[in-house]
Amino acid sequence: MNQGRLLADRYRLDELLGRGGTGTVWRAHDVVLGRDVAIKEVADPSGFSDIERHVLRREAQASWQLSHPGIAIVHDVLAESGRTWIVSQLIEGRSLQDVLSERGPLPPSQVAEFGRQLLEALQHAHEAGVTHRDIKPGNVLLSDMGRAVLTDFGIGQIERTQMTAQPGLLVGSPGFLPPEVMQGAWAGPASDLWSLGATLYMAVEGRSPFERQSVMGTLAAVMTEPVPPPRNAGPLARVLEELLERDPAQRPSAGDALSMLYEAISSSTLSPPFPTPRATVAPLAAEDATEIGPYTLVGRLGQGGTGVVYKARDRDDRDVALRLSRRDTDWRLHPDARNVQGSGLARVLDTGVFEGRTYLVNEFVDGLSLQDYVERRGPLSGGQLERLAAGTATALTALHRAGVIHRNLKPGNVILGRDGPRVVDYGISPADEEPGTLFGTLGYMAPELFRGGVQSPAADVFAWAVTMVFAATGRRLFGGTGTTEAVLQSTLHDEPDLAGLAPGRLRDVLASCLAKDPSRRPSTADLMRILLIGPSLDRKLHAAPADLDARPAMSDGAAPPFPGTAHARMGRIVPWPRGLTVPAALLVAASVLLLVVQPEAAHVEVAGVVAGLVVGAAAVSVAAFVVVRRAVRWLRLRRALAPPGDDVGRARDLIARGRYAKAETVLTNSIRTGWAVPAEVYGNLAVALQGLGRHSEAERLLSESLRAGSREEETTDLVVKRRLEASLAAVRHEAGFPDAVEQLEEALAASEALTDSGARTVPVRSNLSVALHDAGRLDEAERHASIALRDAVDEGGDRSPAALRARANLAAVRRDLGHTAEAVELLQGTLKDARRVLGRHHPQTLTIQASLAAVLHDTGDRREGAKLLRDVVDRRTKAFGTAHPATLQARTNLGFLQLAEGDAAAAQEHFQQVLTDGDGAGDADAVLARAHDGLSQAQAQGRRR
Repeated sequence: MNQGRLLADRYRLDELLGRGGTGTVWRAHDVVLGRDVAIKEVADPSGFSDIERHVLRREAQASWQLSHPGIAIVHDVLAESGRTWIVSQLIEGRSLQDVLSERGPLPPSQVAEFGRQLLEALQHAHEAGVTHRDIKPGNVLLSDMGRAVLTDFGIGQIERTQMTAQPGLLVGSPGFLPPEVMQGAWAGPASDLWSLGATLYMAVEGRSPFERQSVMGTLAAVMTEPVPPPRNAGPLARVLEELLERDPAQRPSAGDALSMLYEAISSSTLSPPFPTPRATVAPLAAEDATEIGPYTLVGRLGQGGTGVVYKARDRDDRDVALRLSRRDTDWRLHPDARNVQGSGLARVLDTGVFEGRTYLVNEFVDGLSLQDYVERRGPLSGGQLERLAAGTATALTALHRAGVIHRNLKPGNVILGRDGPRVVDYGISPADEEPGTLFGTLGYMAPELFRGGVQSPAADVFAWAVTMVFAATGRRLFGGTGTTEAVLQSTLHDEPDLAGLAPGRLRDVLASCLAKDPSRRPSTADLMRILLIGPSLDRKLHAAPADLDARPAMSDGAAPPFPGTAHARMGRIVPWPRGLTVPAALLVAASVLLLVVQPEAAHVEVAGVVAGLVVGAAAVSVAAFVVVRRAVRWLRLRRALAPPGDDVGRARDLIARGRYAKAETVLTNSIRTGWAVPAEVYGNLAVALQGLGRHSEAERLLSESLRAGSREEETTDLVVKRRLEASLAAVRHEAGFPDAVEQLEEALAASEALTDSGARTVPVRSNLSVALHDAGRLDEAERHASIALRDAVDEGGDRSPAALRARANLAAVRRDLGHTAEAVELLQGTLKDARRVLGRHHPQTLTIQASLAAVLHDTGDRREGAKLLRDVVDRRTKAFGTAHPATLQARTNLGFLQLAEGDAAAAQEHFQQVLTDGDGAGDADAVLARAHDGLSQAQAQGRRR
C-alpha cells in the first residue's frame, strides 16, 4: 500500500484518485513547497523494454517546457523502485468521461468552447515539438472554473530528440487512436487532431464514432468504416469531419482548426447557436488592430454573428468592451440606446467607425455569460433564479421605456457580473434592414417574427421567458433536434414544456410570456411589478388588494377610500373563538348526559339550571365574537385610511433603533393597505432591507420607485426624489456597482443645490466618504468624512447617530492613511459614546466595534481585537441570524484575525462556518469568496504545521 509513502523525500502520497490503463493517479503533497500535486504512477513497466522505459521518462521530461492554461503542468519526473512517477499540477475537477457518463451529450456551445481551449493547448504543444498521443475524454479534465485541461502529456513524444518511440509500441485508447498509428506510423501532431476530433464527437453526440463491442471491432471501424454523420453538432459538424479525415496529410493543423471553429461560430446570418464565451480574454489575432479610435485593445472576449468583441482600455485606463462589426455585415445602434439608464444594463459608452466598420463601446462586465454559467455549473434555482429574473426584467423595462427593443435577448447576452445580471448587446439591428428581415437567435425569436411580424417589446418578453427557462432547466425550450426547420416548427406550434420549473409565481409568469399571440403577453412593466416584490416581500404582501400594481408608486395625494376587496379578507382575520365555544359544547354534552343517566324528577331541576348556564355561556361567546370581529374591522379600516406618514415615522424610529425586520413589516403593511404610497415609504423600506443585508431587493425597489415616480403627472417632491437617488446610490455601492461613486457625487451635488443646510447632506456625504474610501481615493474620503462630521455635530451634537457614523468613517480613513494611533483613539471614544447612546446591540455600535477590532489588529493587539470581534459575531447572530451578510462578514474577519495569530484550526472552523451558513444567502458572494480564500490559507497553514 503506497498511501502515506514519501517519494524522493518530498512528495507524500495522500489519496488515490483513480486507476487507468497507463497507471494510477494520486493526490499528493509537496512538503518542500507546501502545495498539493497530482502524481501518476506509470503502470508496472516489467514488460517494457529498456528503450520503452526510456521513451516514457524522456517524453514526460519533454513536457516540462509546456506552459499553457489548457495543459496540466508537469513539475517533476521520478524513477523510484523501478517505476516512473510523473508529478504534475493538480486540477480540481472531473474528467470529461465522467461528466458524459453522468449527464450524456453536452450542448454544442459548450463543446465548441472546450474545443477552442483544447485546440489552443495543442497548438502551443505542437509548436514546442510535443505530441500528446493519447487524447481521449478520460484525459480531458474540466476544472471547477469551467476550463478544459489536457492531462497525461507525460506519455507524449518530442520530435526534436534523436531517440524516437519504437515502432509497434501502441500508446493510446482504441476508440481514439488514429488509423495511421494503428498501421505502425509515427504519432505526430495530426494524430492528436484525430483523437481530439473523436473526443469532441463523443462530447456532442454522447458516443464515440468508432466504439464497437470488441477491441478488434473498434480497430476495424477506425481503419475502414466511414465516420457516422453527427446529428447534434450543428455548425460543429464540418470541423469534426475535417479533424476525423482518415488521411493525416488532409487534416488541418491546430491553428487551422481554430480558424475553422471561429468561422463555424460566425458563419450564420442569425446569431450563432453558441456564443464565444465572454469571460475568457484570448490573445489578439494576427489580423486584429491594436488600437481603434481612442481605445487600446487588450484581447478578444468573444466572437458572434454581429462581430468581434474585444476587451479594451480607454484613455483613462478603464476597462471597456468594444464590439467591432464584421467586414461583410454592418449594423447600427438605436439612437436612444446610449441614453438608457438601468441597473441591469451594460451601458453604451461610445460608438464610432473604424476602417469602414462600426464599433460600439460598452461597460466591461467581468463575469460569465448565463449560457456559460449554466453549461458549466448547472441550472439556477431559488433565490438565484428569482434575482436573475428580476434583474433582467428590470433591464428590459428600462429599454422599453426609452423606446429601445433588445431584438436578440438570449443567455449569451446576459452576463452574470459581480453586481448581478447585466444585459448586453441591446438596440443593435442590421444597417440595411428591410421589412421582413430576420435578426436574432433561432430558438429565442418570437413566433410572430417568422410570420412577417415586426420586432416589438412583446418579442423581447418572449425571448426573456425562453432565456429564463434555459436558466432554470439547462435546456433550450424550442431546441427540437437542432435543425433550423425543427426549431422553427417547434417555436410556431409547440406548447412550451415547463417541466423542471417549480410551481409558483415565476412559472405562471413565464407561461403567460410564452403565449403565441403577442397581445396576450404581459408588458415588461407588468413583469417588473410582479417580480419587484421579491420572494421575502411576497410573503408579506400576498394579501395585497388586486389593484395594488395599478396605483401610483410615488404619489402625495390624499388617502383613498378603503379598497373593496379588503373586506372579504378581514372577515377571515379573526377566527371563530374556539376557546369559548368548545367549553360551551362540553357543558351541553354534560347536561345531556346528566339527564340520560339521572332521569328522576329530583334531578330535572339541576339539569335545567345547568342547561340555562350553558345557553348563557353560548350567548356570551357569540356576543363576544361579534364585538371583537367588528372592533378589528373598525381598526383595520382606520388603519387603511390613516395617512402613511404615521407608518413612516414609526418605521424611522424602528430603523434608528436597528429593528430592521419590524420596520420592514410596518412598511410592507403600509404598502398593502394604502392606495397612494408616498416615496418615503419605499425609501425607508429600502433602508430596512439594506439593514437586513438584502441589498439586491433594496436596489430593485428604489430603482423602480424612481422610474415610477418619473412617470407620474403630479410633481414629486424634489427633495424626496433626491433622497431616493442618494439612497439608491448608497445601496448600489453596498451591492458593488462600479458606478456608485459617480452616482453618489451627483446625488451630493443635487442635494447641496436644494438646501443651504449642511446637516441635510450628512447622510449622502457619509455614504460618499465610504465609497471613496473603498475606491482608494483616501484624501477625498477624508475631506468628505470631516465635513460630514462637522455638519452632524453642528446639527445634533457629537453623540448623534449621524455624528457617530461620521466619526467612525473618519477613523477608518485615517487608519489607511497611516494614522493608526489617532484612529484607535477616535474609535475607542466613538464606541464608548455609541454604547451609551445607541446601546451595545445596535447595528451601528457593532459596526464601530468591528472597525476598532481591525485597527487593534494592525497595532498588534490581536487578542483584544479577537475578543471584540467574537462579541460582534455573537450579537449579530442573535439579532440577524447566522446567514446575514454582516454576520458572515464579522465571522470571516474573525477567521483572518485568528489565522494571523497562528490558530489555523480555529480560523478554518470559522471559514467553514461562513461557507455553510452563507450557502444560498443573497448578496453574500463577496464575503463567501473571501471565506473560501481564507479556508484555503488556513488549510495550507495547517498542513505546513
